[in-house]
Amino acid sequence: MTSSIRTIRSEARHHRLGADTDTPHASRDLTREALADPRWAVDAATRGDVVVVVNELVTASYLAGATVIDLDIEVHADRVTVLVRDDRPLGRGMPAWGDRAREMLLDAVCMSRSISHDADGTVNVAHVHFRRPERGERHLRVVN
Repeated sequence: MTSSIRTIRSEARHHRLGADTDTPHASRDLTREALADPRWAVDAATRGDVVVVVNELVTASYLAGATVIDLDIEVHADRVTVLVRDDRPLGRGMPAWGDRAREMLLDAVCMSRSISHDADGTVNVAHVHFRRPERGERHLRVVN
């Protein structure tokens, strides 16, 4: 798995992990670590929502037969975007027993999301909007 966090004025950080039973746990840890960076004032509730999204999308990729999973997290002024790319065989989706619950959970947490398939695999994009800030508070700030 490759992981990076990209934000305005930031360098992308990359992590390469294999797609195995430890991958969902590792992706959650990477997400928590990346979003806890004090340069990004991402509130705890939004961080928790993003961790749930990453966990569900990475787990779905692994269970669907992916061997390589790329994770990108982009912090914007009003939302966090999660992109999960995998190399699962074309036309192979999630096992039916887990699909409905996963879809309902993602719909409850994400403001919007999309999925696309091509010959190289599957791409999931999910947007988690920040919780409404207190008056005068900004969520995203860049600290030099």
